[in-house]
Amino acid sequence: MKSAPIIIRSARFGAERIIIGADFKDDYIAVSAWTEQSTQRLPDFIGAYLAAGATTFICTDVSRDGQLQGPATATYAALRQQFPAAQFVASGGVTTVADVAAMRELGMAGAIIGKAIYEGTITEAALRTELQAPTGAQV
Repeated sequence: MKSAPIIIRSARFGAERIIIGADFKDDYIAVSAWTEQSTQRLPDFIGAYLAAGATTFICTDVSRDGQLQGPATATYAALRQQFPAAQFVASGGVTTVADVAAMRELGMAGAIIGKAIYEGTITEAALRTELQAPTGAQV
């Protein structure tokens, strides 16, 4: 966690303005443009940055990013349970509106969708309908 001092110094501008990117694969932080897996576990990384003052995280499962295989639901559920005060945005693998609904049910702060839109597995109309449904956190 080399950048914690930056977070601590930047907290004076408002922790809600700083979003930490947590790229991971198999529960470990991915580094060097996803080409290497570190020895730091994702929950340890999140916990350290929370302690430094961060509150919001974009968590990208790099093994699923762009693969249209569904999000790392179990990982996100575990993070939400372990760090209930943190805000998490799911990234990597979000493929269908059902995936978006699942992220809402978990209480995720958001979900990043990209390839699913380009490939047509999520349509604007279906997404709009899901986001208007009263459930979980707003995505």
